[in-house]
Amino acid sequence: MPKKKLKKNKKSSTETFFNKIILENFKGYGEHTTVNLCPKINLIYGKNSAGKSSIIQSLRLIRQSLLLRNTNVPFVPLPPTDLTLVGNIQFPEGIEGIIYAKDKSRELKLGLEIKQTSSISDDVIFNTLIHGFKVQKNKNDNFADLSSLLLKRDVLKNNQLKNETEVKLSFDKKNWFNKNDKFGKFLEDMSEFSGPLYRSDIGWNFDDAQD
Repeated sequence: MPKKKLKKNKKSSTETFFNKIILENFKGYGEHTTVNLCPKINLIYGKNSAGKSSIIQSLRLIRQSLLLRNTNVPFVPLPPTDLTLVGNIQFPEGIEGIIYAKDKSRELKLGLEIKQTSSISDDVIFNTLIHGFKVQKNKNDNFADLSSLLLKRDVLKNNQLKNETEVKLSFDKKNWFNKNDKFGKFLEDMSEFSGPLYRSDIGWNFDDAQD
């Protein structure tokens, strides 16, 4: 019998990198600002006080805020002194030293867009996460609460960019979701999750009187 050659399965590999930094009311960036990045080496240059260092500081702040898990809010301008995280950054003055024009009535926004490519597919995936922070109770308070959240997923396929998911949450008001749509079903599944958190601890439930 003739021998058959077995086809070797191609090993898949993915590349993931920062594609954009999103800033608003951070340091000198008072307007909504998107900093586009390339996959490898990025050069940031400009005049003195143009905001070059602020871009790097925002990345360091986002990183330590997301990596420190024992915090109520993903915003850690003053990490613990015993933190051994490489590249951490300290803002002793709190949000007042970070927010644009020291105006604590503004909403500070910090976000990233992550680009992902695969060796076995031409599709390119863009995942975006933006946190909004605001001093909620007292303008004399130098600590910010989480005020908004944006989660977005776009896919570039056949040279067409398609939005697959976009969820915007504002924590200053109630957020309504249709329990029959994709995200609503996800929330409903999570609300019935019998894990370490009780249903009431997760933070949402569905009102049958509402769509």
